[in-house]
Amino acid sequence: HGFTAQKEVLYINSFLKEKGYLKYKEGEEGTVRNFLTSLDLDATTAYCRTSSSNGINIRVAMNEGESGINPSDYMDFRDKLIADLESLKSDDGERIITEIHKREDVFAGDAMLQAPDLTLTLRDHGFVSMKNEFPPVQKLDEVIGTHHPDGVFIAHGKGIKKGEKIEMRNIEDVAATLLYSVGLD
Repeated sequence: HGFTAQKEVLYINSFLKEKGYLKYKEGEEGTVRNFLTSLDLDATTAYCRTSSSNGINIRVAMNEGESGINPSDYMDFRDKLIADLESLKSDDGERIITEIHKREDVFAGDAMLQAPDLTLTLRDHGFVSMKNEFPPVQKLDEVIGTHHPDGVFIAHGKGIKKGEKIEMRNIEDVAATLLYSVGLD
């Protein structure tokens, strides 16, 4: 994978709190260490569980008496949440969240329902923070490193042209190239 600079931080749960999706229990303003236990689950409908996922989980009441949104309201609720996330702009008017992926568009298989409902890509490809800080978007005092989807591919050996540059490749090409390099079809 690639690497880049993260220059700002998005306190995603603070944004969700500000928009009315997340509420903490009285007196517990959401430290990372006890984040899930500090939520008022009766009043929380969406939250980020882990910073490294950049994911938003929507609380759906699957059984009678459970808190969360009604399953029949899921699509409308998710669309409204997406619109709110898209409205988050920086001081220069640019969107902080450049891509929002729906679970069913990026995850497949039996465990799909365990994945976040929404996965966010930030404009600097950084990770969100779960700290309860305001304002929700802040410039970092020091630039930190983060992953970037555009990586570097380097190859050497038999069949590789020295100094050759190739166009952008897809990550699936790596496995095929590796198999070819060890003599497999």
